[in-house]
Amino acid sequence: MKVLYTIDHLKWSNFVYHHPNGNIFQTPEMYEVYRNTKNYEPVFLAVVSEDNEILGILLSVIQREYRGTVGNLTARAIVWGGPLIKNNNRQVLSLILNKYNKIGGQKAIFTQVRNLWDVSDNIDVFTHYGYQYSEHLNFIIDLSIGKNRLFSNLSPSKRRQIRRVREKKNVEILNTEDENDVIEFYKILSFYYSTHIKKPVPPLEFFLNILRILVKKSLAKVFVIKYNEEIIGGIVCPISYNCSKKTIYELYICGSRKHNNLFPSVMATWAPIEWGSENKIDYFDFMGAGKPNVDYGVREFKAKFGGKLVNYGRFEKVHKPIKFKIAKAGFKLWRKLKK
Repeated sequence: MKVLYTIDHLKWSNFVYHHPNGNIFQTPEMYEVYRNTKNYEPVFLAVVSEDNEILGILLSVIQREYRGTVGNLTARAIVWGGPLIKNNNRQVLSLILNKYNKIGGQKAIFTQVRNLWDVSDNIDVFTHYGYQYSEHLNFIIDLSIGKNRLFSNLSPSKRRQIRRVREKKNVEILNTEDENDVIEFYKILSFYYSTHIKKPVPPLEFFLNILRILVKKSLAKVFVIKYNEEIIGGIVCPISYNCSKKTIYELYICGSRKHNNLFPSVMATWAPIEWGSENKIDYFDFMGAGKPNVDYGVREFKAKFGGKLVNYGRFEKVHKPIKFKIAKAGFKLWRKLKK
């Protein structure tokens, strides 16, 4: 076996498509989204056999808030839905993690692996390479049951809210490809993250690249909620197509607080669920619902849409302990300044 840091994109796409857990976050298209986003740096590696058959891949993204020295103190790596290993070969997984640690460890303070399926068989391999496992919940909705049953599975309050908004003629739910719509959506999202969540939000370029690269290839959808022609909320949803299933994800969502009476976050959540059921998508993935036994209002919100609660967990490895402590202290200060 050998490790490569670039491979033919067609072969790469084909490998992801035929992997049972293949997903949009490990594709060459997502690599391009990262590569074209300011302060984002994709890290890719593949393990191939002697005859150049792909045996495993990993795509990570290094995210920084700034450039230069200060930026290095904010450098963290995120792996969504990876690595992808053919036939769950533990030797290939070991080689990928070993090589990635040497690369990612130079560029990022820590790496977080956000699992999209049950990885319990390989926890010991990750642990061996310094990754700590922690439980993390999620909700996944089976869209194959049809729109009527999906609507019935909503909580009574969510059904009432959707019906009430749909009765209003001046509210629209749009599947958009307009960059101006994405810009307006981003204004609401960045304000919400700054004032309520108090976490960094990706740059506008990230969302425009999703529109320009993923949406153009039907690998994502952007839905916006408009009230009197003004955008009051929306959702960005990458889509995975592989040989066994199709999944649409809730990547980022927001709703204007001043229009709470129109339930923009509820309507934005329902939009891809409804669209997915009508377009033969198999699953809707909420992409996270917090840690067990820790109060989390967002989990309560997501639970009302009738999905199945799963616990696939996450892995995290701190590559640079001293810088990690400095960065953690700096993040706490940043959050205080945001109050």
